[in-house]
Amino acid sequence: MGGDDRAYLLLVRRHAERVHRLALRLTGDAVRADDVTQDAFIRLHRALPGFRADATLSTWLHTVTLNLCRDLARRDRRDPTVPIMDETGATWEGPDGADAAEEAERRRWLERAVSSLPEPIREAVVLRYVAGLSYEAIADVARCPIGSAASRVHRGLRLMAKHLTLHGLNQEDL
Repeated sequence: MGGDDRAYLLLVRRHAERVHRLALRLTGDAVRADDVTQDAFIRLHRALPGFRADATLSTWLHTVTLNLCRDLARRDRRDPTVPIMDETGATWEGPDGADAAEEAERRRWLERAVSSLPEPIREAVVLRYVAGLSYEAIADVARCPIGSAASRVHRGLRLMAKHLTLHGLNQEDL
């Protein structure tokens, strides 16, 4: 195996989990997330010889992942349920001592609230709170101004709060 292949495998090991986690949040389906992750790394392998350093590799991978997920959504026009997990891949935890059934219900409500968002807003919220990207990085990935990225995240949080309120829930319930 040549040095280029070793370097590529190192990049896959370093970034595959984050790419998969982002794809899972955007597609709501583990099998689709596997496919998106594989496609993203196939594209990386093809692009590496001509890769320019004017963007970081992680930003490039986030952009490719986002575009692949958009392509999937356009193909089948189904709204995914977005699993709510933190950057380690664990689901968000409820308050100490929370009953498992109550925690599962809270998680379902959050997933529904995120899934109810329009696509560009949902993407910005997922990139911010699941992938942990800065507004600048979100702007790079979504190819929009930083102000638009911040606005989408803010609007997403407001819309989620409204969605939860319409269903008789408030932040204290979550």
